[in-house]
Amino acid sequence: DAAAATTNLNKPPISSGLIKAHGLAALVTLLISALFGLLVSIKMHHPDFAGNDAWLTWGRLRYNHTQGKFFGWLGNAFLMFLYYAVPKLSLRPVTNKQLGWCLFALWNFAVVLPGWLLVLAGFSQPLEWGEFPLIVDAFVVISFIMMIVQFAFPLLKGKLSHLYVSGWYIIGSLFFTALAYPVG
Repeated sequence: DAAAATTNLNKPPISSGLIKAHGLAALVTLLISALFGLLVSIKMHHPDFAGNDAWLTWGRLRYNHTQGKFFGWLGNAFLMFLYYAVPKLSLRPVTNKQLGWCLFALWNFAVVLPGWLLVLAGFSQPLEWGEFPLIVDAFVVISFIMMIVQFAFPLLKGKLSHLYVSGWYIIGSLFFTALAYPVG
């Protein structure tokens, strides 16, 4: 049936479980990052607020606020977008759902959570917007490589002449970030 084939082409399989998981993680990390931001704001005006323990210093809380927004909220929101947009643009599913769940776990439990905990414990890098420790950076790079496999391959498997410009931007951003992040 030509009509059924056309209908299936217009409805690529979307990983709604992964979209919901990254959406929930984005919301939770946004709220936690906002709490860090609120504490930073209070500490800025009342330095002795909540005591003077090292893990409650302004610098550590600020690092967790900015890195939580970047990796926790924005990272999960971007992954949520990719799990929706790539199948729509490529008319193909993402490479592998199990890889997706591994990526979800790696991003949230080897990048965001340990990054926050290590910064609170006093381990960080003196880089603006790159304060998470070097060991966390290794997991970020592994995650970017997994993202290339998960999202760029479905886009590249189709007819490249039919690929929307947004698909090219996604491919470019994945490869560029995977190469630029370790250099930075």
